Amino acid sequence: MPPSKKKRKLNPDAEPGIARTYLNETFCVIPAGNELQNGHALYIFLLHDSSVSNAERAVKETFSEEERSAIPGENHFFSAADNKEI
Repeated sequence: MPPSKKKRKLNPDAEPGIARTYLNETFCVIPAGNELQNGHALYIFLLHDSSVSNAERAVKETFSEEERSAIPGENHFFSAADNKEI
């Protein structure tokens, strides 16, 4: 049996990198549904521990069905989530 892959240990005291700092500064305020950009979606995803299901749940709780339908690409990203019970 091959050896298992070792998980990379993260330093909890480490400062956020350039990309995380940019996301936090630029996309921390979530706008109305039709003004949502990819950076906002990435920010929500990272905010919820890089979990797709938790991010989808947060978007469903944050935006009404009407607002979610105005998000560009919403049908592509959330169609599978609409079929799940959350």
